Order: sequence, then structure tokens, then C-alpha cells
Amino acid sequence: MLSGGRRVFRNSRGGALGVARFLMAASLSVPLCALNVRAQEAMPGFGVPQLVRLDPKGILPVEVAVQKGASVIWLNATRGYVTVVFSEGEGIAAATQSPTRFFLAPDGTFTSNAFGPGAVASLAFLTPGQYRYFVSGVPGDAVRGDGIFGTVIVKDK
Repeated sequence: MLSGGRRVFRNSRGGALGVARFLMAASLSVPLCALNVRAQEAMPGFGVPQLVRLDPKGILPVEVAVQKGASVIWLNATRGYVTVVFSEGEGIAAATQSPTRFFLAPDGTFTSNAFGPGAVASLAFLTPGQYRYFVSGVPGDAVRGDGIFGTVIVKDK
């Protein structure tokens, strides 16, 4: 529904929700596995996209496996801004395509812009291997690494 030129969604009580709140509410009400089940048919050459949820419990799942050419989508389900950072910046930049919100930073990391609640960042991985990353803005133990470190495993086939 349009209201004053803006798209407005309604909650169960009839109250208005902005687009960001609608996406956030939708992500909280749909199980993570259901999102991946709907995407089981891969587009030729692209693989099946996988969703990684960044929420108050940390990174879910901590490890995700994709086929070569598939995208990983990070969804911010926190109340604040988050950033996804790969420390091997040039290697990640060469191994991926179609970055959404990602860039090669001056410090050599491949990082996302800070993105807010309900927003996403994504990368399509082209080169098989294991790629470790960390997320700032999610709760976790920085000393032990619990909740803030994740891995993307890219398989050839």
C-alpha cells in the first residue's frame, strides 16, 4: 500500500511498518532453513544462495558451504549496525564477484559498509576454498572468538 508516496506494510494489529521493519519482522518469523529450501533450485552457473543471519546470539550459521558461483547473503537481525570483514582483502576481492556493500579497504581488508537492522550484504564466491571473516556489531567474546567469527567454504562442485 502506498501512503504519501511511500510503501507502507501493516502488522497484525493494523499498524504501519516501514520497509526495514517489515523485512526485519519477516526475517524473524521465517525459519532460516525455510529460506534456503525455497532457493534450492540454483540458477545455471550461480549455485544455491545461502543466508547467514547476524543476530544478538552471533553468527548463524557460523560455517556455511556453497557451490562455486553461489552467493552468501548476510542479514542484519540485530538492533544496531554491523560490518562483515575478511582480513585477506585482495584474495577475497579476486575470489568473488557482484559485491553488495563490500569494498577493498585501505588497510587491506575486504569489508562491508556498516549496514543497519533488516539490511543485507552479499558476495558471490567464484574460487573454491575456505574464507574466514569476522563481524563487528554482534555480541560475542572477542578474546575467544565466540559469536563473531565465521567461515565460508566454497566447493568446486
